[in-house]
Amino acid sequence: LQEEAQQHGVVKSVDVLPWIKRSGLTILSLVDNYLDLSRIEDQSPSLKREPVGINDLLLNIGQQYEGEARHRNIAFALSLQPKLPWVEGDPIAMDRILANVVYNALKFTPPAGKVTVSSSLRGAEVVITVADTGPGIAAEEIPLLFEKYRRATGSRRKEGMGLGLFIVKTLVERHSGRIEVESVVGSGTTFHIIFPAQGKS
Repeated sequence: LQEEAQQHGVVKSVDVLPWIKRSGLTILSLVDNYLDLSRIEDQSPSLKREPVGINDLLLNIGQQYEGEARHRNIAFALSLQPKLPWVEGDPIAMDRILANVVYNALKFTPPAGKVTVSSSLRGAEVVITVADTGPGIAAEEIPLLFEKYRRATGSRRKEGMGLGLFIVKTLVERHSGRIEVESVVGSGTTFHIIFPAQGKS
């Protein structure tokens, strides 16, 4: 039966599972971004304020996107500094921040590339770093990355409506944080998401 199906050009279901998963993640990202945009523009609901363990969030993000990286033939690495101070924030909003940046990194990294997610303490700040080996971003494009509906150009043009990084920046700033970008064309891009440290883990 399997041979007959192959002779008639029928694709085995296992071959389409990675495609279905990628499509599902893309659709989920688009829907979540539109919902986040609606909440941001309505200024509601207000963000929760509670102690959040950044490493816990990053471990969850790693579990969520590890399979996606494998399907894209991308190496995915987590490098977490132990015993980080907690930060004050809304865990759901912070999860959306990290999911957007990590998904973006995977989206722009070619097969056989690598995405590294790390955490560290820099003075009185907790820093989350997401580095990819994608095509990089021209210096003149970096200040425009966080504009609403701004889409990538050239080799970084991919699916999406240009909302992800606008939402990331808005939510980071609502947590009294900031985001920094370093990039070299042809050598990849690194995002640093920085939050004030609030207490010991």
